[in-house]
Amino acid sequence: RGDYSGQVQIYGQDELGQLAQAVNNLSIRVEEAQEASEAERRCLDSVLSHMSDGVIATDRRGNVIIMNETASEDLDIDANIAEG
Repeated sequence: RGDYSGQVQIYGQDELGQLAQAVNNLSIRVEEAQEASEAERRCLDSVLSHMSDGVIATDRRGNVIIMNETASEDLDIDANIAEG
């Protein structure tokens, strides 16, 4: 659900304790990576929204993954409907 604040209790330094520590470390790294990814997405959205040219990005299958407002207006398509 996106909440990585919980931590596994570590009761010893045996294999289970090491596993618990690894899970805690992984949780922290996933949260940091998710925050970095979200920051990059916000930056990209800001750049695209201020561009005067229409921009459409697709995945390998041709599905629209990003469409800025200029492209949406030029094509007279709602970007939320076009994505996917």
